[in-house]
Amino acid sequence: MSKLTAVQVRNAKPKVKPYKLSDGHSLYFHVAKSGSGIRQVVVIMTSARSLLFSRS
Repeated sequence: MSKLTAVQVRNAKPKVKPYKLSDGHSLYFHVAKSGSGIRQVVVIMTSARSLLFSRS
């Protein structure tokens, strides 16, 4: 499992389709087509994913 670093987030460039970078656990960085990004933590409870919080 790799860590999601600040350098990876800074170097994330927009692509034709939105994509996400992951630390391999529950932290994601979503990159939009426009190049903006959203940090997201996903908590898994009772085998279902739920969004704990999202901050842009």
